[in-house]
Amino acid sequence: MASPTENQAMLNQQKLLRAYTAFAIQAAGEAALGGRLVVLCGMGASGVAAALGATLAGAACLAIEPDPQMLKLAMREGGGDFMVNSLDEALRILKNEVRKKRPVCVGLPLPAADLLEQMVERGVQPDLLVDFLLPATSAVPDECSVEASDSVASQVVAMRTLMERGAQLLDLGDNAGGWFAGDVQSATVALQEWAAQHGYEMWHEAAETDEALRSFDQAALAALPLEDWMRRRWLEQAPKYFRRQGPERWLWLTASERKQLS
Repeated sequence: MASPTENQAMLNQQKLLRAYTAFAIQAAGEAALGGRLVVLCGMGASGVAAALGATLAGAACLAIEPDPQMLKLAMREGGGDFMVNSLDEALRILKNEVRKKRPVCVGLPLPAADLLEQMVERGVQPDLLVDFLLPATSAVPDECSVEASDSVASQVVAMRTLMERGAQLLDLGDNAGGWFAGDVQSATVALQEWAAQHGYEMWHEAAETDEALRSFDQAALAALPLEDWMRRRWLEQAPKYFRRQGPERWLWLTASERKQLS
């Protein structure tokens, strides 16, 4: 799993908690997403949160970013574990970790359309797709070059093929929904339904000191059921990634848990 870094300007704890939860919900009763493959297109700030959220939830993630500098920055921010130069290199790492059900994120600085087409041709089948690269549908073709439009069209076709073969497109607030109307699972809707089902609300704890936050995290862990792997995993992992961003914690709590920790 990606290691915490000193400079984490791209990471937002609330956004990461939402992304992590959206992926963890996909475990569908299992203890984590171990053995699942996530393909993520775009490693800006939202992509970093999505990549880290996927690995925190236990998945293996292939992160595609056509801008090498953007991908390098994302990796420095803790969004990935390895940066490689070909799909073959990426698959060597991913296949091993999928087989062992261990989390990992591998970054590839190549065009998404090309890589997705290679995956289709080679039968590499992801379980989940997330996209932050496709433009809003209104921007094509009026505001895009012919070359860009061709690239977008190729990416859409490849993604549709992967979806027809069983991949699920998860909408984390990106632009992909306009291209795949009716075929996208909204993370926002899934989170709302999940929270309502369990009586959870997203809670923000602003502590005065790091020591006070550590005490809060320990108390929160003690308040959660031992079988609640999703929320416990978050509380155990989040401190490693946000220790340089001030003593605050975002987490899901019920009303009674909030009262107990107040």
